[in-house]
Amino acid sequence: MSARYDAIVIGGGHNGLVAAARLAKAGKRALVLEAQERLGGLAASETLDGHEVPLGAHLLYAFAPAVERALELQRHGLSYVQRALATTAIAADGRQLALGPADGSAALQKRLLAFAKALAPFCAMPPPRPVDNTWGERWSLFKLALRLRRLGKRELGEFLRIVLLPLADLLNDELDDELLKAALAFDGLVGTRLAPRSPGGVLAWLYRLHGRAAGAAPLALPKGGVAGLIAALERAAREAGAEIRTGAPVSRVLVDIDRAKGVVTGAGEEIAADVVLSTADPKRTFLEFLGPRVLETGTQRQVERLRARGMVAKLDLIADGLPETLAQGRVLLVDSLDALEESFDGAKYGEAPPVLAAELVAPGLLSGDRSSRHLSAILTYVPTRCREADGRQRIEGAALALLEQRFPGLTGRVAASRLLLPEDYEARLGLAGGDWHQGETTIEQLFFLRPFAEASQYATPIGGLYLAGAGAHPGGHLTGLPGWNAAGAALKEKRA
Repeated sequence: MSARYDAIVIGGGHNGLVAAARLAKAGKRALVLEAQERLGGLAASETLDGHEVPLGAHLLYAFAPAVERALELQRHGLSYVQRALATTAIAADGRQLALGPADGSAALQKRLLAFAKALAPFCAMPPPRPVDNTWGERWSLFKLALRLRRLGKRELGEFLRIVLLPLADLLNDELDDELLKAALAFDGLVGTRLAPRSPGGVLAWLYRLHGRAAGAAPLALPKGGVAGLIAALERAAREAGAEIRTGAPVSRVLVDIDRAKGVVTGAGEEIAADVVLSTADPKRTFLEFLGPRVLETGTQRQVERLRARGMVAKLDLIADGLPETLAQGRVLLVDSLDALEESFDGAKYGEAPPVLAAELVAPGLLSGDRSSRHLSAILTYVPTRCREADGRQRIEGAALALLEQRFPGLTGRVAASRLLLPEDYEARLGLAGGDWHQGETTIEQLFFLRPFAEASQYATPIGGLYLAGAGAHPGGHLTGLPGWNAAGAALKEKRA
């Protein structure tokens, strides 16, 4: 074996860099192993027709302010073009709606934000485990109950009434504007495998709001795009003393008597460590890095039952004369709850939907570069795996038709394009099902059930092995919390 480390972090995405920085700042010798040639994971960028384009996420929705402060990311170069982008929704008939205090949803959003604030501390900390009958776990659960009780009798009753409802039920009860309802549904459910009429949609929206409730800037665009966050995290980790290697995939986690003791790289190098933190999704971590030779049958079955079926695609275009609307903020191309539901119904059965919904951002225009030609689009709902032979062409055609309908003439000015489907993310990044969140964010895979009860507090049934990616609590989005909390859990080990 080569030199020994206190900790090895598998994956150099944002969570991996956060974990390594925290471990290194605590005096631990930490090594990050990233399979790709660039750091960032879904927040990485690559070149398209001479332009840097994001592989996945193009905005920060809820990066944890506590993590940003603790790692001094502003000192390491993180700054923002805007911290609260304006949002405009555009319908098929050309109608435009600016989302905000005057859109008619202020009262509803204020109430939901109050509910999200009650849940926010428990999204930011390791979740309590009800199955553990200890005073610490009881106290955590008591604090959660107390925060909910402080909402007041009437609001607590409302919380309990709506939390597991389909989002469409709540929006139809509270609002009349179809475009507004569709925009809010898109915002609340994007990235999930939930449609407006799926049970649990309100919880998904509250879950998405927890970062904002904790003080995170909503819809923030860092200078240099999301890659600017990765650059700041890399500098923070290296300054703290972490070692980072790219182009260094891991093939196996070494285990000795039910405890992780290091990893084997794709090149066959064995590297020893006291603890291993994996930011790979739980399925890959358990089934590929460990496998049946290590896992107990019960654990393996729980992992195999985890649902990870992505329904998001990413389209990047390089085009002349981008619409002026994109220079004003984020744009949502939606129409109605019925249209979203119809797209979901086809996609869940593997069909390429004829109509898509999209979130558009032009990072260059928003940064003040009026000559920028890059348009970034997140598309939903697309099938995890399209059963039609020409599915890719049909999805790209539907996306371009959507853009052409809203912005006539745009597609004729496209010089280059790149479409990434869930199957591409699975093949390129090893994401099970191409799911950006490393596991569906539904009630049975959230909080103390994420990814499953025995691994819900970052430590796994294998001693010294921790989950530090989006597949762990609190889940997806670029928050940094899984990496931060997993590092904290590892630091509590005497051997770490």
